[in-house]
Amino acid sequence: MRFKNNLRAGQTSRQIELLPLLNVVFLLIMFLILGAFFMVQPSIKVKIPKVITSDFLTENKFAVTITDDNILFLNGKVATAKDLSQELNKLKDRKITVLIKAGQRTRMGSVVKVWELCRNMGIENINLATTQE
Repeated sequence: MRFKNNLRAGQTSRQIELLPLLNVVFLLIMFLILGAFFMVQPSIKVKIPKVITSDFLTENKFAVTITDDNILFLNGKVATAKDLSQELNKLKDRKITVLIKAGQRTRMGSVVKVWELCRNMGIENINLATTQE
């Protein structure tokens, strides 16, 4: 089977084939769009208690999360009370606000333990995360 070739002997094509180029660009765009759409944001699922009155914090805060299984998280990583103590010692500013995000079924003892640890480090601004009804 012979294909028709419009080139003379010894001559090379100087045209850029646009259709394959457009196909590749289209596939790259689709890959990036779908990749960004399906990207999962890492988060810790905690069902925060609802209250009638609550305020929004806009100041600098340090978040500690305690799950319903009483597992402590700092910056999305599992931690212990010792890890929390070390992180709080690293903070230069003792005026920082510590936000405790605890689930509805979290034991009160775990919340009090974190609260007391913050108070012992000299941090006075400690808040509990809630959602408004």
